[in-house]
Amino acid sequence: MIDNAKKTLAPLETETPVQAAVQPAAQPAAPAQPESHTIVSIPQPARIEQPVQRREVQFPPPRQPVAPSQPARRYRVQEQPAQPAQRRIVRIPVRRGPAFHEVDARMDDRLTDLTEAQKQAYWQNVSGTQVTWTGEVVEVSITSGGKITLKCNPKTYTSDTSVTMDGTQVDYLPSIVKGQRITVAGILQSHSTTGYTLSQGRIVAL
Repeated sequence: MIDNAKKTLAPLETETPVQAAVQPAAQPAAPAQPESHTIVSIPQPARIEQPVQRREVQFPPPRQPVAPSQPARRYRVQEQPAQPAQRRIVRIPVRRGPAFHEVDARMDDRLTDLTEAQKQAYWQNVSGTQVTWTGEVVEVSITSGGKITLKCNPKTYTSDTSVTMDGTQVDYLPSIVKGQRITVAGILQSHSTTGYTLSQGRIVAL
């Protein structure tokens, strides 16, 4: 058996290196072919076109060219002199009042039976009216426009009426003497226990 084996192996040992080199080389493997794909087109749904909406766009107006700034002018203001305030005299018509004996009969405690409330109501009615009274001159003064004191009631011991003059007859007042009877006009201003007071008085008769 050993001999047979040697015989079998003998041919292999006798092959030359050239024969081994002459053996053909292995062929390279063929490249893999790509897989074929089938393209299937899918129909798209019909597209509905929307109407185009128009939108108005307002553009701002064009800018006006800006004029170059001018230097500020200086003006001299001429001051006007202040005018003096003018006084306007408004004359209000005055009601005519009663005679002296009518007022004295209601206001003199020695002559009247009226209560204080009745006398006050009567005085509010005649106060501020223009009266014209006649009396005997007791005293005359030229200060502050003039003042005359009269005795209109003959039974009065001293005086019962004081007249403050309006200042327009100051020059004439020195010519009046005591005991002279004169008629004066004025505004019935006030009353007291000593008598009555007239304002804005003037001599209307001698």
